[in-house]
Amino acid sequence: MNYAKSSEILEKINGVDRILINCHRNPDPDSIGSALALFNVLSKIGKEVEIICPTKPYLPTLGFLKNYEKIKTVNFSKFDFSKHQLLIILDSSSWDVVADSHEFAPPKIPVAVIDHHRTNKKFGDINLVDESVTSTGELLFQVFEDWGVAIDREIATALLTGIIGDTGTFSYPGVGAQTLKTAGVLIKKGADKDKIVQQVFRTVDFKLVQFWGEVMSNAKLDKIYKKR
Repeated sequence: MNYAKSSEILEKINGVDRILINCHRNPDPDSIGSALALFNVLSKIGKEVEIICPTKPYLPTLGFLKNYEKIKTVNFSKFDFSKHQLLIILDSSSWDVVADSHEFAPPKIPVAVIDHHRTNKKFGDINLVDESVTSTGELLFQVFEDWGVAIDREIATALLTGIIGDTGTFSYPGVGAQTLKTAGVLIKKGADKDKIVQQVFRTVDFKLVQFWGEVMSNAKLDKIYKKR
């Protein structure tokens, strides 16, 4: 057992039918990959699952991930949480990160937090926070081990997307043997490391290219300080 809290979260999952998963504001590859991996796992065991995000995902290059299109952009302050029995919060250190608002009133349903940030305020009813791992994707991999999940290609791809995104393709501090071992297992399960790297770091949406083109065309040189 990697985490004692894993069984507590699984017990809560097993006791409900309708579950919400979040993507945090301006979701990055770890937020999206983790949410989709958990979505796939919970859907396979017959749960009714929904992914909600307070801002529209700005990474269309991640559209290759299974069920990416099911991420819903909602106003958290107006969303009806009462239709659901459990909210699982991933990769988010506080409510303002979850809801993109400092005024958000937490929902009156059970909340489980799974996260790796040192800044996490442990604001859930159940909090599984491990600061030693590189990403929520890596953390979820260990949680899935505790749950006895059979990881297929889609789940492996989503998890590895999170890991690659949050480690800068394994180049950031903190990447060690455990992270690389986890990545190796996910690749053996069918995750295409090269495709993920291509989509996360080497593919740019055309609208972004146009934006930077506009920025560069309006750039001016400061003749006094010789700076742009």
